[in-house]
Amino acid sequence: MTAQTEVASLAQRTLEREIDAAPWNPGTRIAFRFVFSYLVLYGLYLLEILLLFLLAVGGNKPVEFISPLWHVVVPWFGHHVLHLHSALSFDQNGSGDTSYEYTLVLCELLLAAFATLVWSLLDRKRPHYRRLHAWIQLPVRLLLAAMMFSYGVDKIFLLQFGRLSLADLIRPFGELSPPTLMWRFMAASSVYTIFAGAVETLGGILLLIPQTVTLGALVVIGAMTNVVLMDLSYDIGVKLLSAHFAFLALFLIADRLKPLLGWLVFNRPVQPISCFPLARRKWLYRSAHLSVPILGTFVLVFFMYFGYRAYARHEVRVADPGPLYGIWTIDDFTVNSQSTAPLMTPKLRDAMQLASANEKWQGLVFDDRQTAVILLRNQVGAEVLDQVRLTLDLPKSSIRLTDDGDSAWKCELTFRRPEPSKLLLQGNVNGSPVSVTLHREDESRFQLRERSVHWIIERNNFN
Repeated sequence: MTAQTEVASLAQRTLEREIDAAPWNPGTRIAFRFVFSYLVLYGLYLLEILLLFLLAVGGNKPVEFISPLWHVVVPWFGHHVLHLHSALSFDQNGSGDTSYEYTLVLCELLLAAFATLVWSLLDRKRPHYRRLHAWIQLPVRLLLAAMMFSYGVDKIFLLQFGRLSLADLIRPFGELSPPTLMWRFMAASSVYTIFAGAVETLGGILLLIPQTVTLGALVVIGAMTNVVLMDLSYDIGVKLLSAHFAFLALFLIADRLKPLLGWLVFNRPVQPISCFPLARRKWLYRSAHLSVPILGTFVLVFFMYFGYRAYARHEVRVADPGPLYGIWTIDDFTVNSQSTAPLMTPKLRDAMQLASANEKWQGLVFDDRQTAVILLRNQVGAEVLDQVRLTLDLPKSSIRLTDDGDSAWKCELTFRRPEPSKLLLQGNVNGSPVSVTLHREDESRFQLRERSVHWIIERNNFN
């Protein structure tokens, strides 16, 4: 056993000497210093995003450790150096392409450039950074795989895009914004959404296994290139994030690009690449390599478990949508003539760009027992959907509506259904007494929800 260990150790030292005999050129060393410095900076930011995902999915309060520093540096740099007049406050508004995010990336690039300059002056005689390159690949693999799991599992369980709701079906196509159109396009096809999530998850799994890192990186590059193009084409605010995912995957195969291109394009034979050993101590070498698949498997199981739980809760909700389920068009909306109170608060009116004459509801949609959608018309006549929380009291035949956009807005109504297709509401909307008559639309006319996949199609239906 001792003899075998000595032989292995001798072979390892021989490999190291052979690799040391082939130093990197100065340009490669400088490029590595810059990329390494940027990866550390952006990786810490990305790690915080991942932890926020994990804590949010688990129902825990998010914890920030690097963002508070950037919340000070980025606004100062944006205002005093770039002279930006746009808002640079960090706000979780659903967009990852804000002025704050771009300024943050610029700050990280400048810091990486400064670190590269200092590093190059202090360590200019080192022939290569192959061992450091091997070490940095471990956290990059784990972090990228974890992010693929977070997005992939969300698609597999139809959580990211959801499914087409009744309110989605009645929105005019021409009034949809490009991001909303893409979101509804994904929601309309569960098969395609699940496939996209499975590809992202597969790429993450392959990144955890040392022997399949190259294949996993290629899968992620393909998936993320598609995502970046969709984000660009439909103006979706996560272009920076998805582009960085593709960049991380490209970094993992940067030293393999030349032989890969030679094999794929020029049909040249591919020689095995000698990987620089992480450490001479066997226990450290093995522990480092095992940490990625072990931690990655934990993250995958975590997202799968909570993803399935969220999917199961949604299935319970849609299984019993409640007695008011359906699309209800308003035939008559009468406000007490003595009431002068507006139907919407100023905050909601500004958010939805409503004119005072357009505050009357155009319709109501009930998709389940917990939410409802109020249909309105804004100042230019476009349809506006205001999603509100629904509290249903069947014994009292009453409903209570509240709006997350403004907690001051309240709506309490009693309902009566003299006929299955007719609904009568009476009560108060923001303090104004109202009486509403509605009829139910026939949902069977919406083919997006009714049509399924057909293997044999005698005639395309492009109505």
